[in-house]
Amino acid sequence: MTLVVEDGTGLTNAESYASVSEADTYFTARSNPAAWSGLTDDDKERHLRLATQYLDLHYGGRWKGQRRLEEQALDWPRYDAEDRDGYDIDFDVVPVRLKHATIEAALRSVSDGLMPDLADPGAVKNSRVKVDVIEIATEYTSGNKPTPTYPIIDNLIFDLVYPGNAFIRA
Repeated sequence: MTLVVEDGTGLTNAESYASVSEADTYFTARSNPAAWSGLTDDDKERHLRLATQYLDLHYGGRWKGQRRLEEQALDWPRYDAEDRDGYDIDFDVVPVRLKHATIEAALRSVSDGLMPDLADPGAVKNSRVKVDVIEIATEYTSGNKPTPTYPIIDNLIFDLVYPGNAFIRA
C-alpha cells in the first residue's frame, strides 16, 4: 500500500506528514541508525503512519491555529499558526519541524511502540507526602513502566503547540 503524504492541500486520504524518502534523507544526515536503514520500505511506511497518528493524537488538542479544511485527514496544514519567531506558517505547508518530529517518532515506534497500553501500575509499595516545599512520591511494587516521553519530538514541535496539556483556543 503506497503511503499518502500530506502535501499541504489538506488531503482527505493523507496518512503521514513525511515520506520514506524524506526520512531516509534525514537519517542519512544523522548517522543513519540501523534500526531505520534495516527496514523495508513497507515497514518504514507503517512506522511513518504510526508516528503521524501519534503526533495527531498526542498533540492534537494543543496545535496552534485551526485545520485548513474540515474534511482533511490530518491535523496539518493549518491556518493561523506561527513559528517560534512569530512568523506566520503558510496555510499550505507542513512545517519542516513537524516532518522531522514525524520521522523521529517513526524511529521510536520501531522499538518502543509510541503509545503502549497502560494497565494497573501495581500496588503502592511506599508513599510519601511532604508539606513544606510540596513533595509527593509514590513507589509501586510492579506494573507497567511509565508512559514514554520523547524530548526530541517535544522540542521539535514546541512552537507549533500551546503549552501544557489542556486544549486552548486563541
